[in-house]
Amino acid sequence: MMEPIVEKLAHDYARSVRVHQMDTDANPATMVKLGVRGLPTIVVFRDGAIVDRIVGAVPPTVLRRRIDAVLAQK
Repeated sequence: MMEPIVEKLAHDYARSVRVHQMDTDANPATMVKLGVRGLPTIVVFRDGAIVDRIVGAVPPTVLRRRIDAVLAQK
């Protein structure tokens, strides 16, 4: 459900954001390490640290607002 939205945002923000997708079934240890308890979950990193976490299906406007907020951080 979220994949087309995330792909569009990845394209729109290609110059400033890297987007990666993970197979949760193939990477259960990583899911535990990141604290993922529900799907879909988008974990946002900045300089290697988690700065935001978006759980559940959300509209593109919410994702854009959250991405813009992270990009605005200095």
